[in-house]
Amino acid sequence: MTPEQRYIFNVSGYLHIKNALTPEELKNAQDAVNRYMNMRPEELPAGCSGGMTTEASTGGYTNAFAFDKALEHLVMHQATWPIIKELSADKPRMALGGNSLRISSHENPALPLHTLREPIHQDNPRKPNWKGWKGQKTRHDFNELGGAHCDFSVVFWYMTDVLLGNGGLVVVPGSHKSEFARSQEISDYLFNNGEYLPDGSLRQGVVQPTIKAGDVVIITEELVHGTLKWKPRDRDRVFVQMRHVPQHLLAQEGGVKAHPQQLMDRLAPETRELMEVATIEHTKKIVKLDSVPLN
Repeated sequence: MTPEQRYIFNVSGYLHIKNALTPEELKNAQDAVNRYMNMRPEELPAGCSGGMTTEASTGGYTNAFAFDKALEHLVMHQATWPIIKELSADKPRMALGGNSLRISSHENPALPLHTLREPIHQDNPRKPNWKGWKGQKTRHDFNELGGAHCDFSVVFWYMTDVLLGNGGLVVVPGSHKSEFARSQEISDYLFNNGEYLPDGSLRQGVVQPTIKAGDVVIITEELVHGTLKWKPRDRDRVFVQMRHVPQHLLAQEGGVKAHPQQLMDRLAPETRELMEVATIEHTKKIVKLDSVPLN
């Protein structure tokens, strides 16, 4: 992680790395994504499934990283691997859930502003329970000697362009450090029902990154973020999503045993090691590498 990246991540809660993929890497990944989307369900490899839906903010295809080597290559790509290691204090693990291919079309609804820090409503997981909210925080800290650390981060590899006014990801920079509760009224005001204002702008404090295919965006899940309704009708928003946590957290997920053995057998040893739950004292071999090229 460069000093510039560390500072921007500290201040804003997210990084946008442009042209992270070479033209060849991008084409290989896009070809794999298209094959995944067009493959019949009965032909999909074990552990890979999903499809388009108009009931959620995006259509989801599970475990995209395990579908094709061109997508597995993104797991520990040289543009993101040093950042993943630093954020986890050299104790990385790719979480078992949320590692998917995501597609937004103009038929999908917006995804309201949310953050990992919000308490969950008992009856509706998408609705925060603001009563008695005191700021449920996970670990994130930033200092010159120890670097940038956070317990939950997400990497978005973009396969298509997201231009200004298209919709898609919006963030509230710096919100990961807020000491104030974001009430439902504030959320409704900032998000504007997932739409742009009449003049095409957003509320003050809300930012929509403009992203090109081949770019990557990394956020801390404590950052307030959401998804505006996708506007273009001639193309979709397509990205590959990967979540990371410290290796010793969430052991109740069951480690690699939660995936079908056929899926695990398709992965490189380095990827399998990244997925393993381990004690906080353990150091994985992969963290000693500056990049992890997968054959």
